Amino acid sequence: MAQIRVAVVGAGAAGLAMSRYLVNEPHIDFITYEKASEIGGVWRYTKDDGQAASEQNITAMYKNLRTNLPKEVMAYPDVPFPQDLPSFVTNADVKEYLETYAEHFNFRKCIKFNHEVLSIKPILRNKEPEMWDVVVKDLTSKKIQKNVFDAVVVCNG
Repeated sequence: MAQIRVAVVGAGAAGLAMSRYLVNEPHIDFITYEKASEIGGVWRYTKDDGQAASEQNITAMYKNLRTNLPKEVMAYPDVPFPQDLPSFVTNADVKEYLETYAEHFNFRKCIKFNHEVLSIKPILRNKEPEMWDVVVKDLTSKKIQKNVFDAVVVCNG
C-alpha cells in the first residue's frame, strides 16, 4: 500500500487525538504543525512578557483557571488523568496531561513546533481536490516551505 501524507494543523487536544490515531497507521506519514513552541493549544497559559501582540502566541487561558468539567469526562479513553488530581483540574494539569499523552504514544517527534500554517489550497483534478498545497512558515528561521499532502486535518480549536 502506498504511503499517504497527512498534515495535522494544531497540537492542542484535538490535534493530539488525531496524531495519536495516525501514529499507529503504518501506511500514513504525517506531520503536525504547531505555531507555538509547545503542546497544549488553548490549555497553554502564556504570561504577557512585553512582546508585541503579533509576536505572542496568544491564548484565552488565565493563570488560575480550573476546568468546568471533571477530569474523568475530559480524559482520552486510553489514558486517564492521574488519580491523585482533583476532579476539576487546573490548566497546568491539563497541559501536563497533554504532554504526557504525546510522550506515551511517541508522536511528539512528528510535531513541528514554531511552524505557522499560512495557507492550505486544494490541488484540483476534474474540479475535485486530489491533493493539498500547504504553505508553512518556520517562525524560528523565517523560511517558508510549500509541501504537498494527500489530506489535511485542521484541529485549531
